[in-house]
Amino acid sequence: MDELAAQKTHYYWTETAETLRALLRAGPLLLDEKGKCFISPADCSPSIRFEPPPLLPLNEEVSTPEAYLATLAQPPDLQLLILLQAGATSIGLWRQDALICHKVIKKYVTRGKGKAQTTYLKTKGKSRYGARLRLQNARDHLNQTNEKLHSWWSEHGAFTRVYYSCPKRLWPELFAAQVTPPFSNDAQLIRIKRDVRVPGHQELLKIRGYLCNGVIFKQVVPVLPPIPE
Repeated sequence: MDELAAQKTHYYWTETAETLRALLRAGPLLLDEKGKCFISPADCSPSIRFEPPPLLPLNEEVSTPEAYLATLAQPPDLQLLILLQAGATSIGLWRQDALICHKVIKKYVTRGKGKAQTTYLKTKGKSRYGARLRLQNARDHLNQTNEKLHSWWSEHGAFTRVYYSCPKRLWPELFAAQVTPPFSNDAQLIRIKRDVRVPGHQELLKIRGYLCNGVIFKQVVPVLPPIPE
């Protein structure tokens, strides 16, 4: 579908149901083989590919556009976005489409060459004052992140959905911290499949924008004349 890039249309997450219904009125759509989007049958023209916004992804239980529309009947209310890297956290909480609170937390936890102290210790072992300081900062960083999440949970209620970007080795450490998150580490969490720069407020808004936009690819398939006998 690379050749369709010039014919793509973006739509906002709040328009997902309306957009999909309009496409279905024009013709049928099928789940693609990877289960990530809906496509028109091979013999249809124009050829359509409907990619849901990452904020509203397809799940394993959805096999038809109608089933996906049913999941949109109750859109996620409290949406938490977490960008977490060694020594840097940016978090934001949205109620529907309104950002109601946000926070950036940064700590000195990396060595001169950019390697996180916790990672370095697993390979080298010894600890001096600077290393001990970085380790303490790493613990404080995760604890402060979770403390802020707890305060939002208490003030605004349980998060409907949690979207996160975090190195695989660091994510379990968040749940092993002295202060643990207010939610469990289960399949209800949605991992962001996109490269994220050092977490900050602008990066938070950028990733939120990515999550909120779906894409429609459209191409008119030329009808070839019959081959003469």
